[in-house]
Amino acid sequence: MSMTPSRRQSARIARRCLAACLVAALACGAVAADDLRKVNGNITIGVGETRDKVSTVNGSVALRERAVATDVSATNGAVTMATGARADSVETVNGSVRLGQDVVVGGDVRTTNGAITALPGATINGGLGNVNGTITLDGARVAGLLSSSNGSVLIGGNSVVDGGLLMRKPSGRVSEDRAPRVVIGPGAQVNGTLTFERPVHLYVHDSARIGTVTGATPQRFSGSEPPSR
Repeated sequence: MSMTPSRRQSARIARRCLAACLVAALACGAVAADDLRKVNGNITIGVGETRDKVSTVNGSVALRERAVATDVSATNGAVTMATGARADSVETVNGSVRLGQDVVVGGDVRTTNGAITALPGATINGGLGNVNGTITLDGARVAGLLSSSNGSVLIGGNSVVDGGLLMRKPSGRVSEDRAPRVVIGPGAQVNGTLTFERPVHLYVHDSARIGTVTGATPQRFSGSEPPSR
């Protein structure tokens, strides 16, 4: 029995839907194949290369110039992004994070034990923070909250932090003699509230602009460097 035109049309539509589903499934498989995961060993994403999720447990992750990845993570190791590299998020537990010139991170940059450095033109569209380690911004921009607990914070080189600054109270006893330094240098700008839950030495350059400060007393300075302690 021959099919009526409406049945033939329905069959064609069904075949097209099936074909579309197969294409989508293949595409998803291709994306998953771009994941790069290791337990032991370093990972390097080459110049201009694109990957999806990149992670290692014991090792470092390096994105070369103009490399692109979605989630970048390490457990015991550093994360380094060279000039013009891009990622959706960056996270490590025991290791430093270094963001080169013109790097763009779409979300957060986090480490627990390690320094964070962002060079001129680097843009972090989420928050940036650690627990232990120095945070240094040199001509970089952070759209979200900048936070730390036990590390010094150096915001200089016309850097901008739009989401405020939070120095969290660490667990255990807090010694004022070992208070971290928070320096907001020449031309820097910190919008929002600067909240200090622990003792700090806060230095703010005369040319810097900051929001409301709670929990600390700013000490103004006019030279290229704040007073040493």
